[in-house]
Amino acid sequence: MREPARLDVFGDALPPGALSRCGTHRFWHPPDTTLGGMFAVGFSPDSRRLVSAKGLTARVWDLEDGRERVALSGHTDILRAALYVSAERIVTAAHDGTVRLWNAEDGTELRRWTPARAVRSLSLARDGRTLLAATEAPDGFAVLDLEHDEPLRRVCPEDAVAGTEFVTFSPDGTQVFTLEQPWRAYRAARLCAFDFKTGALQWAVHGVAGYLPWLHFSRDGQQVTCAFEVQGQPSPMTFHTRTGTQVPTEPEREPFARCFLPDGTLVKMGDGTVELHRHGAMVREFPLPTDCGGELGRPVPSPDGRYVAFYGRGPTLLPLEVSTGRMGPARAHRNGVRDVTFSRDGRRLLTYAWDGTLRVWDCATGTQVTCDDVYRQFWARHCFIEHSCLADGTMWVSTRPDVIVDALTGAEVEAEGGFRPYHVSWSGDAALLAHVREDEEERPAIVHDARTGRQLRRVPLPIVKGEARALSRNGRFLATWESYRSPPAAPTVIRIWDLDRRVLCSEQFPRDTTPWQLRFTPDDRWFAFIEQPCTLVLVDLEHPERQRKLESPVPISAFAFTEDSQHVALGNQNGQVRVCGLDGRLLGVLEGHRDDVRAVAFSADGRWLASGSTDTTAVIWPREAWAREAR
Repeated sequence: MREPARLDVFGDALPPGALSRCGTHRFWHPPDTTLGGMFAVGFSPDSRRLVSAKGLTARVWDLEDGRERVALSGHTDILRAALYVSAERIVTAAHDGTVRLWNAEDGTELRRWTPARAVRSLSLARDGRTLLAATEAPDGFAVLDLEHDEPLRRVCPEDAVAGTEFVTFSPDGTQVFTLEQPWRAYRAARLCAFDFKTGALQWAVHGVAGYLPWLHFSRDGQQVTCAFEVQGQPSPMTFHTRTGTQVPTEPEREPFARCFLPDGTLVKMGDGTVELHRHGAMVREFPLPTDCGGELGRPVPSPDGRYVAFYGRGPTLLPLEVSTGRMGPARAHRNGVRDVTFSRDGRRLLTYAWDGTLRVWDCATGTQVTCDDVYRQFWARHCFIEHSCLADGTMWVSTRPDVIVDALTGAEVEAEGGFRPYHVSWSGDAALLAHVREDEEERPAIVHDARTGRQLRRVPLPIVKGEARALSRNGRFLATWESYRSPPAAPTVIRIWDLDRRVLCSEQFPRDTTPWQLRFTPDDRWFAFIEQPCTLVLVDLEHPERQRKLESPVPISAFAFTEDSQHVALGNQNGQVRVCGLDGRLLGVLEGHRDDVRAVAFSADGRWLASGSTDTTAVIWPREAWAREAR
C-alpha cells in the first residue's frame, strides 16, 4: 500500500523525496511562453473566483485558498484580456486576433470571434451580453454580441494615432471611451468618446502615452480621468464626459492608477503602497510588494468590494483583502527565488527573491520565520542594492561606495580604500570581497575582509579591462570577466589570476556563457563555469590544462558544490536538480519545481540541499533523496 503524500504548510503535496517546501504555487502562473506579463484579471460575479491572463493561457483561481481551478488554453499569441461575463462563462482576447467564450467550470471553448489582427482589451456592457473589443490600428474597436457568431459592427475612427489600447463603456452605457496608445511609452496618444448607438466620434483629446493605460470615471459619471504623462511624469487629466472640456484639478503627489469600490471608497496605487480614500481623506494604507517583476497594472475591485486585485509583469496574482490588508499569497514569495543559503547549523534557510524580500524559513517544516523587505529598506536609506551575496545564513550587500552591510542586522562596515559597488565578487563563504579598480592605471585587484573592511591584498593586473567575478575562499585566486560587444565576433575571456604569485594561471574563451555563474570549489582546487549552456567546465587550478566537463541534457541555470568539494548540484531550466560527483557520475535527479531552477545550495554538513526556482518556491531535499549510499 502506497504511503499518502506528505504535505507542505499550505496543504499541498510535497515532491517525492523532499523534506519541505518554502513558499507555494498558489496564485502562481506557470509559464507557457517567454513573452508577455500578466495583462488582465477579472472577478466572478459572486467575488469567489478570479480569472487572470498571462502568456497563452487564462487561469481561474479560488480566492479563498489560491488554488487553480481550471486553465483556458487555445490562444496562439499573447493574451491581453480576460473577464467573467456571467458566473458560468468567461471571455478572453489575445494578439492572435480572436475573442473566445469559455465554460468557466470545465474550460470548454463555446464560441469564437475574429474581429481584427490583434485584440488588446475588452469591456462588457451592463446587459451582460454586449462586448467591446479594442483592436489594432486602423480597426478601432468592435462590438460583439455574446449570443451571435459575427461582430455586430466595427468602429474605425479617422486620424487614429495608434491602435486602441483600452476601451470601456461610460457608467450609463451610452458612450464608449477609447485610449489610442502606441506600444512604446511617451509617444502621441488620444482619448476618444463615441456615441454607442451610432458609433459617431463625439470628441477627442491628444496627450502623451505613459507605460500603463487606465481610465476611471467619477462616481456620478460626469468626469473621466486619463493616464496621460507630461515630461515623463504621471500627470492624469480629467475631462467632462459629454463635452471633452478639461476639468481643472489639483496636481497629485503620486498620481497612479486607481479604482472605486462599490461603497465609494477610492483605491489609489501610491509609490509602493495601496491607499484607501473616503470623502477626500486617506483612511488606510497598505504596502505593496517592492518588485513583482515590473510595474503593476491598474487595481481591479471585486463586485462585493471585499478584494482588490493587482497584477503586473511578475508571475503571481496579488489579491488584497480590503478589510484586513492581507495580500495573497500570504507568507510566501511573490516572485522567483534568486538565491538561497543555509544557516551554519542547517536549521534555517535564507532565500532572496525578485520581490525584494529576504526570508528566513524553518527547514524541517517550510514555515516562514521572518520576512524583511531589504529592497525597500535600502531604498529608504537612498541606497541601491548593487551586489549581494547569501552565505552562511546571512546576506551581505554592497550598496553605496565603500560600504558593506549585513542585511539581517543592519551592521555596516566601511571598506578600506573603497570599492565600486557593482563590480565586486565574493568568496563562497562571503568572508572576502574583491574588485578591480579599472579607474586606476595599474588596474589593481583588491581583496577586503568583508567582516572588517580591512584591505588584505592589492595586486596590479596587466589588463585593459575586466570585472571581478569569482574569488576563492583563501583569497588566492581571482577570476575576471571580459566581454566585448563589438565587434560581434570578439570572444568572451575569463582570466584566472594567482594573486599570491601575481601571475595569470589560465585563460578561458567560453561560448554562450554568463558572468553570473563563475565559482571556485570550497577546497580552492577547481574553477567552474557554464559553457554552451549545457556543460559545466571544471578547471584544475594547479594544472589548468586539465579540465573536466559535466554534461546536462538541458541548459544549466545554477550550480553549487558540497563543502567537501566532492559533489555538485546542477539546477536546470526544466525545473530539475541533478546531483553529480566531480567525476561526472550522476547520483540523482530531483524533480520538484515547475520552472527554471536559478539557485542551489548545500548545507555545511552536506545533509541538506536547497533549490530555488522562478516558480516562487524553494525546496529542501535530504541527502537520502539523491545519495544512494545514504538510503
